[in-house]
Amino acid sequence: MPRYAVYYAPDPQSGFHRRLSAWLGRDAFNGASVPQPGMSGFNAASFRQLTAEPRRYGAHATLKPPFHPAPGHDDRTIGEAVGALAATLAPIVMPPLRVTRIGHFLALTPARQEPAMTALAGTCVRALDHLRAPPSPDELAKRRAAGLSARQETLLAQWGYPYVMEEFRFHITLSGQADGDSLDRLAIAAADYFADDLQTGQPVDALSLFRAGGHGDSFVIFARYALIERGTDTQ
Repeated sequence: MPRYAVYYAPDPQSGFHRRLSAWLGRDAFNGASVPQPGMSGFNAASFRQLTAEPRRYGAHATLKPPFHPAPGHDDRTIGEAVGALAATLAPIVMPPLRVTRIGHFLALTPARQEPAMTALAGTCVRALDHLRAPPSPDELAKRRAAGLSARQETLLAQWGYPYVMEEFRFHITLSGQADGDSLDRLAIAAADYFADDLQTGQPVDALSLFRAGGHGDSFVIFARYALIERGTDTQ
């Protein structure tokens, strides 16, 4: 059974997209492998291993977490729903990003939490929830294995994912789980590699619908729906 997700993904023509895709070793727009850059302090094999987990998902930040479709929904109905939602939403410019350790992995996160981004993600979760089948017992067990707060457990039961609504944190994952020394060295490499991208805020100007064909398959971008800039009401 396929899985879907609604993610932020950079403009496919942007340098940020190209650098993220090269870092991960895969372009989520076409699923093609991309040569990874050499990273000081890492050989090619160790860097590829460190980026293996996020490579499956591609360059993204989660808005509506991955889900199996509810009965009666498929590529067409899910795409139509995401496109219709995007047409009601305005673009956002994120605060500048920074390289951050989150637990045992590395990510790009905004320098400060952006309320408009949290609201956008919450809207995606609520408005598209009818498309989602309930998570399986195995999926629930996997989420609970991380150790959830009471509030996160409530969110998991309601929305199928514990890190939504006020628990949402915008992040672009750069690595899988690793030890502290590896993450420290990787953070230095990432700050240098993404230096140009960390100077200004990145636009969030589209909802990207990602799709994975089945269990273990990598996600690719199925469609990208532009957010519409609203004109000023002069009446």
